[in-house]
Amino acid sequence: MCGGCAQSQLYGADRVIRYDGGGDIQEYIGRVTEKQTVALDGDCYSACTIWLDRARHNPDQSVCITPYAEFHFHLGFRYSKINGEWEFLRRFDTTPLYHSEDIAEWIAAHGGPPADGWLTMTYEDARAYWPTCT
Repeated sequence: MCGGCAQSQLYGADRVIRYDGGGDIQEYIGRVTEKQTVALDGDCYSACTIWLDRARHNPDQSVCITPYAEFHFHLGFRYSKINGEWEFLRRFDTTPLYHSEDIAEWIAAHGGPPADGWLTMTYEDARAYWPTCT
């Protein structure tokens, strides 16, 4: 569960996200099927970006953003259990696998996910993809 999520009527949303650090991609993809309204009022990292991107295309979910909204993208990680221990195998670009075409194009136009760190989409760019909360 995202640490900065609040159940609130702020912006008429069922869930207001002020910070979501991401997590397991499959768990976040599962959230797309939930019927809810979501307001992003802060930072959305990693798998959170996949969820809110896919939620734009689900008629049962409504997502809006505030001027504080930022989406943070990175290269994915691949781990494997070796001799009972989780070990890092490699980093890879998850963009074409999980993001919609328009978001993938934005990511590519901004240099793709960086080898280290984050590529940030600020509110100024994000409002081309998500409506502003009112």
